[in-house]
Amino acid sequence: AGGAQGGAQGGAQALIREIASASLDGKEIACLDCTPLSDPGDAAADLCAVGTWTAEVALLTMPDLRLVTTSPLGGGGGGVIPRAVLLCSFEGTPHLLAGLGDGALHTFGVDPEAGALRDGKSLSLGTQPITLRTFRSKGATHVFAGSDRPTVIYGNNGKLIYSNVNLREVLHACPFNCDAFPDSLALASESDLTIGGIDDIQKLHIRTVPLGEQPRRIAHQPETRTYAALTENFDVDARAEGYFVRLFDDVTFETLCKFRLERDEQDSSIISCAFADDPRAYYVVGTGYSLPEEPEPTRGRILVFRAEDGKLQLVAEKEVKGAVYNLNAFNGKLLAGINSKVELFRWVSRGGGVGALSQG
Repeated sequence: AGGAQGGAQGGAQALIREIASASLDGKEIACLDCTPLSDPGDAAADLCAVGTWTAEVALLTMPDLRLVTTSPLGGGGGGVIPRAVLLCSFEGTPHLLAGLGDGALHTFGVDPEAGALRDGKSLSLGTQPITLRTFRSKGATHVFAGSDRPTVIYGNNGKLIYSNVNLREVLHACPFNCDAFPDSLALASESDLTIGGIDDIQKLHIRTVPLGEQPRRIAHQPETRTYAALTENFDVDARAEGYFVRLFDDVTFETLCKFRLERDEQDSSIISCAFADDPRAYYVVGTGYSLPEEPEPTRGRILVFRAEDGKLQLVAEKEVKGAVYNLNAFNGKLLAGINSKVELFRWVSRGGGVGALSQG
């Protein structure tokens, strides 16, 4: 028995030998992939993709593992750790995908000859770590991105298309093909294993989020990954209307914060913008006071909010003579339509995220 075991070990050592090694300047490796970039695939790969604990992705040549290029994944060394990287081709165009631990997906175009990364983009697929796996459907390459919001990625007319899957959570996926289940997928969650197929993906998926109030305006702020909505609520018992600014998470649509306007004050407009010499993103809300004796509002406010740690912080307000029906960012300033006039405001920063709006 001892001789047979030793022979097996010797055979294994003869089959597996080290060809090359790379240290990546001592950076810890979080994930890697060496899938051939050709479509549908070759026996050997020319490039290897590596994700590191410093929130970077690197390309190395195969088989000598020579470092070609690196790119940060949204944090310049202080971002979220990648959990999966994948080299694949959509419609013959090479791509590199990197799934992060917070549900964000980074995509790059790949130049196989130069090994360069280009056209880097980022989007949020969910809130949980992403796993990536290729599969074939109707002769074309697709990628299944497993997370708390599973997504199928494919190419169409030179663009990447993302289609939600009607499953709540998928931790891992792999192609599954047999006589009973041709061209299928095996999908694993924490509690079960599902075998299924992908229908035609050219469909629009609509998700409804009950508010309990009447939405009037909405704005998105990618920098803070939030939505801000202006809503109206009628209190039957008090026989009065209330107007609010509500902050939502842009992935879960959970209400994070709710700011109530003053009595008789109605919300009219909202935008997300940044001001000159201040890179931070702000929500700006325009309002007007509606009084029964006034045919047109004579008072209003411009409110400047900062979304931080899931809360709306009012950092500035400006009283104006009328209702603010429209707001637009203009050359680092704020352009407001107030009743029948157009007025321009500039932002005067006072430090610490506090400032004031000044006309002109």
